Amino acid sequence: MDRLITTVPGMETYLRCRDLPTFCRKLDIEDSIMKLVVKQTRKSLQADALILNTAEELDGPILSQIRTKCSHVYAVGPLHAQLNTRINAKHGESYDHFSNTLWEVDKSCIFWLNKQPNRSVIY
Repeated sequence: MDRLITTVPGMETYLRCRDLPTFCRKLDIEDSIMKLVVKQTRKSLQADALILNTAEELDGPILSQIRTKCSHVYAVGPLHAQLNTRINAKHGESYDHFSNTLWEVDKSCIFWLNKQPNRSVIY
């Protein structure tokens, strides 16, 4: 998992296998999900622009490489942080955590957890 991925320009010295999504870690190039990702990645080169859920500060080197293939790349993320801001504004609440999902998180279990004796629940 700590093996460096050296075939991604701009990321040769620090991109590890564990940093990739699980479907990209597969060694089987005949895997149906891998085939779909490769197909869609190739098709994205035909796009007039790409909108990516990232930030220049996070992925600057790789965004520079992507711009050599598609000049109009817009980094609009992180979207999960924007979602949290919208949820907080809607409910007038402040949450001390962040979620990596675009779905509203079900927090109903927190009420149950808070009623349990200390050190009685493993999660």
